[in-house]
Amino acid sequence: MAGLLAWPVNAALESGVYQTLPGVTVEERGDRVPSGSRVVPISATVTFDLGAAPPSLAAFIPNAALEGGDPFALTVRSSYGAQLMDGTYYFRGDYMQEIYPSGTQYGFEWRFSSTNGAVVWNGNTGWSGRTETVAARPV
Repeated sequence: MAGLLAWPVNAALESGVYQTLPGVTVEERGDRVPSGSRVVPISATVTFDLGAAPPSLAAFIPNAALEGGDPFALTVRSSYGAQLMDGTYYFRGDYMQEIYPSGTQYGFEWRFSSTNGAVVWNGNTGWSGRTETVAARPV
């Protein structure tokens, strides 16, 4: 995932509410995605509390994508946040926690940085589970 968030021209990312710019897209890849990958539009309202210990993020995504399915509304909250040495903010958590409160294996790892007055959003959202193959043995 990569995108830009709108915010008044500043030198650094600050606590507050940000909105993705029109035309932002994400590339979705996976076994369940038709043809293996697709590019879909995304819009989000992202709220940062960078003064919290640890920093936190909440994002409302009205057209979230997952597994090649239809877009759906989703609120995503970080379970961990930190400011890295280069000033970038790093957040991770369970992508589907709001829908499945007991937790899922769909996680996100997103980074937000400020470059030339624009906030840049990069990261990954994906399934972190394992599939095991069990072979039957004669007894």
